[in-house]
Amino acid sequence: MSASYKPALLRAIVECVQRNRIENGRILLVDLAEQFLGMYWTQTVVFRFRHSPRTAAQPEIVQRMSEVADATGIRQADLLPAMVRTKLVTQLSRVLTINVLQAFHTSKPVQMSPLYSWEKEDDSIEVSVESEQFIRANAEALKLIANYYWARFLTRLNASPRLIDKIERDKPRRAALHGVAAAMVARGETMCFYCGVNVGPLNRIHVDHFIPWTFVFEDKPWNLVAACEPCNLKKADTLPAEPYLQRLIELNRRRWSLNENRTSFMAAGVNPEEQLKELYGLALSAEWPAGWAAVVP
Repeated sequence: MSASYKPALLRAIVECVQRNRIENGRILLVDLAEQFLGMYWTQTVVFRFRHSPRTAAQPEIVQRMSEVADATGIRQADLLPAMVRTKLVTQLSRVLTINVLQAFHTSKPVQMSPLYSWEKEDDSIEVSVESEQFIRANAEALKLIANYYWARFLTRLNASPRLIDKIERDKPRRAALHGVAAAMVARGETMCFYCGVNVGPLNRIHVDHFIPWTFVFEDKPWNLVAACEPCNLKKADTLPAEPYLQRLIELNRRRWSLNENRTSFMAAGVNPEEQLKELYGLALSAEWPAGWAAVVP
């Protein structure tokens, strides 16, 4: 059993109780599987976390997610067709019955009561009144514990920035970058960074994270460039080819020459050039999809 299944199951149970997906003391396995889908899809497809040192030995849940994402080309779980989602949830429910539910309590202290009970062939787990009350009273603390153990496990396998923040979010959302686009226009950055076509006026500029947002998980100004819509869509969350890195370093040096940008560029004493190189190298070492290049018109 994957070491990530236990914290995932704890979080899933807590989420089901908090969302009142419990009836007469029972939580359906399909409801637990829905929670697993949300958590593992984000980790596997969006953030590309490894759950095993060997690519060929990823846990079954991770393999199922990767297969569906590759077959459909879909990156957001919310966009999965109903039939595909239902089939995936059914597969995840089956995985839960293979050792996961039985193994959850193997390391609990002897004096501690089980959080739930489950019998083979049952399509739900049973949560006692006392356990439900305990979960409701300590929900946030339990999720914090689950996230801590999950992060400790994943940190050994992934060189990923802000890993804990990523684990805590099942549906990560990016901040709007309209102000950044306006600042780019004001600085004269109206050509696509990748292919060089004119992307002005303002409403045609796409603000792109040079090192993908799904890897860096923040909006540092020295990692943002103006892009045309075709380049932004084709690049998606891949890493640009290395020659673009030097191009961005040179662009940031020109930006640095503008006094009004120094505060944001040097926030917290960070050297943007060094951090950009470090993050680019980190993404490569994590085997992030790389080498994208624009088609120059």
